[in-house]
Amino acid sequence: LLFDVFNRHCDSVYMTNIAQTMNVLHCLIQTAGESMWVTPTYHAYDLYRPHMGGEALHVILECDSIEASTAAGQQDLPLLSASVSRHKDDLFITATNLHLTEPADLRIVLSGDRLGAATARILAADAPNATNSAEQPQRVRLAEHEVLAEDGGLTCTIPSASCVAISAKMA
Repeated sequence: LLFDVFNRHCDSVYMTNIAQTMNVLHCLIQTAGESMWVTPTYHAYDLYRPHMGGEALHVILECDSIEASTAAGQQDLPLLSASVSRHKDDLFITATNLHLTEPADLRIVLSGDRLGAATARILAADAPNATNSAEQPQRVRLAEHEVLAEDGGLTCTIPSASCVAISAKMA
């Protein structure tokens, strides 16, 4: 979610950093004795890496929301987050489904352009609070994900509490 926010505001946020890399809160790598594994944070940085060096495009996102109590009072919070970067004729799209139990259908269209062939990867697990460990080093992992090109746009389903990254060619 925050990576999408950072990418949408790339005119003032130039890069993200992680202060600790091993064996601390939100680190990239964990160890225990002889065991070593990467964390969900590592995978999130890897998933969003293709945004680097691209031109951020404006995103208009239409999705369901939930009413939530915040410090500012009651607010409608969207259940999807997304950002898009362009590298010449290649687009890189990331979208996060914030709903903890329901999948979200995603339809991507460009104003004035068509999208062609696309591939996708997803960061997901069997539970929203899942983490990797020495016993389960691949519980949260990146995997290939299905995305369909149709009618000049793209569609895919994002499982609950997961994030998808789509690489697409402009047709």
